[in-house]
Amino acid sequence: MGSFQWLLGVTLLLCSTIAAPSLAAAEDDAEGETVAAPAGVALPDETIVITATRTARRLDRVGSTIRVIDAEDLARHQDQLVIEALERVPGLTVRRDGNRPGSRASVFMRGADSDQTLVLVDGVRLHDPSAPNREAFLDHLGVDEIERIEVLSGPQSLLYGSDAIGGVINIITRKGQGAPNGTVRFTGGSFKTLDGSVAVRGGGDAYHYAANVRLAESDGFSSSSVGDPDDDGYQNTSASLRMGLGDDDLGIEGAFRFIDARTEVDGFGAPASDTRQYALSIAPHWALFDGAWRQKLTYSLHQAERENGAVFVTAFDSDLHVLDWQNTVDWSDSQGTVFGAQFQHEGAHFAGGFAPPTDEQASMGAVYFDQQVALGSAVDVTAGLRVEMHERYGSNLTGRTTAVVRVFDTGGAFHGSLGSGFKAPTLAQLFDDSFGSANPDLEPERSTGWDIGYRQRFGSRASFDITGFWNEIDDLILGDPNNSFRNENIESVRTRGLELALDLVLLDGFRWLGDLRGQLGYTRTDARAQESASFGVSDGERLLRRPKHEVSSNFVWAPLVPLEFTLGVYYVGERFDLDPVTFSRIRVDSYVRVDLAYSFALTEQLKLFARIDNVGNAQYEDVAGFETSGRAYYGGVRFDFE
Repeated sequence: MGSFQWLLGVTLLLCSTIAAPSLAAAEDDAEGETVAAPAGVALPDETIVITATRTARRLDRVGSTIRVIDAEDLARHQDQLVIEALERVPGLTVRRDGNRPGSRASVFMRGADSDQTLVLVDGVRLHDPSAPNREAFLDHLGVDEIERIEVLSGPQSLLYGSDAIGGVINIITRKGQGAPNGTVRFTGGSFKTLDGSVAVRGGGDAYHYAANVRLAESDGFSSSSVGDPDDDGYQNTSASLRMGLGDDDLGIEGAFRFIDARTEVDGFGAPASDTRQYALSIAPHWALFDGAWRQKLTYSLHQAERENGAVFVTAFDSDLHVLDWQNTVDWSDSQGTVFGAQFQHEGAHFAGGFAPPTDEQASMGAVYFDQQVALGSAVDVTAGLRVEMHERYGSNLTGRTTAVVRVFDTGGAFHGSLGSGFKAPTLAQLFDDSFGSANPDLEPERSTGWDIGYRQRFGSRASFDITGFWNEIDDLILGDPNNSFRNENIESVRTRGLELALDLVLLDGFRWLGDLRGQLGYTRTDARAQESASFGVSDGERLLRRPKHEVSSNFVWAPLVPLEFTLGVYYVGERFDLDPVTFSRIRVDSYVRVDLAYSFALTEQLKLFARIDNVGNAQYEDVAGFETSGRAYYGGVRFDFE
């Protein structure tokens, strides 16, 4: 998509802004309450999301594809890690080297590489500048105190900059309120697994706080099919704190998170991997002109320390500083603008391998502008531009436009988006020569993508969303097997596919059968290399570890008020991978996994729960060479106190 097309799109939008009539609807509430609709209008969905536009908006007014996982869904499935919840999201492919705690996880959004999806936790980018591709590490992130996870698909560099070529995963933790209250949870089960947490929270008109501590350990199992047969143990100590002072007009928010994890690893002489992560954000905010102009200045820091004990002991340290100044202006009920500036500075220390230790750093700045317009009561449009200024690569222009057209008489809406992305080479790709792969002459990766879909709600009984997508990524950086795996811009990738999300209320308080609800997610992904010299992929071939077909289905049955069952069925189609011994391209078989969870509320405060993972004891490998656990049993208790 050339600059001319972007200029044309923005020009048309600004012209329509001048002629746009006022929309007789109340403003979105930042705390997530639903908003009033025009008289006689049936909204497809009143869920409030913030990631798509960096402002609170109803889902039915968002043109981009966004999925929401809330705290209730996390509890029903008894997820322990965020990565487990992401398996249920259409458009996401999650691959883990075994399903043991702490196993390395990769998330491919609509076929894009795992390092091309931005991950935020309370505004902090969880990306590690010392990692080979600067990817986010989700291996150890638990779900305690998470309020919701918003998954935004498609190129999102306009509002989020580099790392958002594939999309954004935004994790938002719980905000304390009311008199002091909290939760104590304990889980135990197979492989001598113990997992417990304690949370305390509360708040008033001018303050709030929420703190959580989690301890987890497991003897694990031997996951590598080519390594040592010893069990792979795991330990995790985590703590988080979110607090704030003031109100919507003037206040300050802060968050802190700490993770210290140790993962035992089979194969290649690596006894264990130690990881420590520190995440901090401080965000004062203020409002002017009776709240019409809201400003927020966010400073965030993510520090990561990793040490791998192997034949060559390697140690990596990094820090990522981000300063973001966001302005939100509500010109009228039908027009709003989000604009701001962002500065990033990152540093990394590399030690190990065949090269002497080295320290590297890089900085970049950006300005962004996004115009939001309501055309009457049925159409919402956004369009904007971002200029990224990198100290090595100069100025780079990206943009995005979205539209949603609501068909109020039917409860449906057409939605679509078009955007471009930019990702600068990482410090590791440029300078980490531990094993001879560094290349200081690399060029940035760039992408263009679009999606178009239709969502429909049938009252409170059913809804569906079907979306087609297309994305092209050029100058992909990979290790060139024909040049001693030196990093090169050697690949062009095109992904396309279809996502389907279906929600059904099958029974609603029907006699003794109670409530029964179902969810179905289906993704078809065709991710191919258009031009490639990488390992295991030739021109026109499917990319590794991306199945063409994936299905997730979940059913929640509550026959009695205190009793609830959750059944999850997951199908992952065949895909290609690398043989762990010969490194040749191989086909990995499809599999079906069934999970079952159960909970029983003894009182309003005390709940018992249990689950069986992989009920059918399916034998499969998510990543070639790494076996999974087979059937596993877990149970526990949760106590909510006031």
